[in-house]
Amino acid sequence: MSRFIASIAGILITAGLSLSQTTLSKATDFTVTDISGKQQNLYSYLGAGKYVLLDFLSSS
Repeated sequence: MSRFIASIAGILITAGLSLSQTTLSKATDFTVTDISGKQQNLYSYLGAGKYVLLDFLSSS
């Protein structure tokens, strides 16, 4: 019985991990203003073949 429960738990954990790790097939385009006042567009960086890292952390 414990082997059965362990098997079910393993299946549920594996299914949960596979559902939580998704990849986007297309990023949503957006434009922001940087600290110099210049407009930055996501697609202009992606179109140039550059990697983009979005950091949503801030401190006050």
